[in-house]
This record gives sequence, C-alpha cells and structure tokens, in this order.
Amino acid sequence: MLLVLNPMIRTNIKEFWDFFSSTILDYKVYKYFFCVFLIFCSFLFIIPKSLYANGLAKEVKRIQLENYLVVVSVLPPTPRIGNLHISTDIFDLQKKPVLNAEVQIIMTDPDGYQFDSVIAYLRLKSPTSFEFNSVVTKPGIWQVNIDIQFPLESENTVVNVPLDIKEYPPFDWWIVTYVFAGIPILMSIGWYFRRLFNK
Repeated sequence: MLLVLNPMIRTNIKEFWDFFSSTILDYKVYKYFFCVFLIFCSFLFIIPKSLYANGLAKEVKRIQLENYLVVVSVLPPTPRIGNLHISTDIFDLQKKPVLNAEVQIIMTDPDGYQFDSVIAYLRLKSPTSFEFNSVVTKPGIWQVNIDIQFPLESENTVVNVPLDIKEYPPFDWWIVTYVFAGIPILMSIGWYFRRLFNK
C-alpha cells in the first residue's frame, strides 16, 4: 500500500534494483571492493585469535560443593583443534564471586600424555573468572583437571571436565554467508555514492 501511495519510494527501489542488477551482471563496478571483502571474511576464520570469555563461553560443568559453586565454561562452544579457552567461575554460598582462590589447569590428551599444570588467572576483561588459554592439536577426548585451592581450606579440590575435541570441517559455510550478506551492503554504498555524485 505504501509503495502505491508513494511514487518516490517506487522510483528509489527501481533505481536501486537497476543499479544492483547491472553491477552484478557486468561485474565491472566495485569488484575490487568485493574481493577485499571476501579476503577479509576469509581471514576472520583463518587467522588464529586469542580467546576470551566475555559472556560468550559455553558452560560445560557446574558442581555444587559444600561451601562453593564451581562453573566451568569453554570457548569456542564446540571445542575444536586450535585455540581453546577455559573459564572457571567460583561462587560462595551467597553467590558472590570468590577471587582469592588458586586455580591450576592440568590437561591430558587422548593418548594419555599429561601436560604440565598451568595457573589460571583473573584478567581485566573477565575480572571474576579464572581464565586459561591453550592450543589443542588432536581430536578426541581430552581430560581437563581443574585443581582448586579454596581460601581457608587445607585440601585442594579437583574438578574433572572431559572435553570432546572435534576436527574442523573441510569448509566453513559461514564464509559464504558473510559474502552473500555483504553484497547488498556494498551495492547500497555504491548506489548511495552514485546518486550523491550525480546530483
């Protein structure tokens, strides 16, 4: 109804469609921008990045102890070969974060090789989470033992978290999604500047 009553909207849509169609079919305008956009999307998935939780990690284990609640989360949500982030949150009975505990991570690969323990630290980006970053190189079941020394307790508590590490798929379809989502954006920018310079 709005299109029928407003000729200007119909005209703008027609101009945009003509420009969009000619650009796609001729592949003459903005092809370099398209290539740069494609390369950028590819690098988003190829370049290894440091991982931080920031509320995006997936909870994999929650255990209620006598005086504390321990929540373990990982990122990416589906652990795969490459970067792995483990976040451990500790709460007291009043649901307040415990910040003066000592947390160490001990990982064992699917072949039974146990890596040296590594201390998990509180970070500025996640000041209430004990965080640990690692690189896993083999698919399979990894055993992650989280050794926690709670304040005012003499004995350590070990929380075991088995993680099923997957291999990366041969092709990531998210790249295709980003590319096709970016085409209308690039065309819209080109259409805007074309109208701006033709005035």
